Amino acid sequence: MELMRNWEPGHPADGWGFWNEHRQGLWRVAGALGLAAAISLTWGIYLARQVRRARRAEPRAEAANQVKAQFLAIMTHEVRTPLAATIGLLDMARQRSQGAATEDGRLPAAQDAAQTMLLLLNKVLDLDRIESGLIH
Repeated sequence: MELMRNWEPGHPADGWGFWNEHRQGLWRVAGALGLAAAISLTWGIYLARQVRRARRAEPRAEAANQVKAQFLAIMTHEVRTPLAATIGLLDMARQRSQGAATEDGRLPAAQDAAQTMLLLLNKVLDLDRIESGLIH
């Protein structure tokens, strides 16, 4: 009620009493709003810069991903083909050999190592296919 009387005609301060009484609080509110605006503006500028950086980096990331895919395709052929031949030769040697190489475990150990390498290679290639979206 007192607030309304400050605005009545003939009041001693002619309406300035409200402003004089609440000046400090109003400055605090104005300062808080100014600070909030400055923080929002700063944050908006930061986000806009981050978006621009991401957009500039996207083509480079795509190109790097294509190079990686080409590299893995070439390496698949270059590593898997000789590895398959090695596994086949070890199988043939194991079937033909009844001698010391089989008894002391050299052929089975070599064959196990080759199979392990093939398994690891397949897992790397499967991971690449998952990353590229070919396998879900």
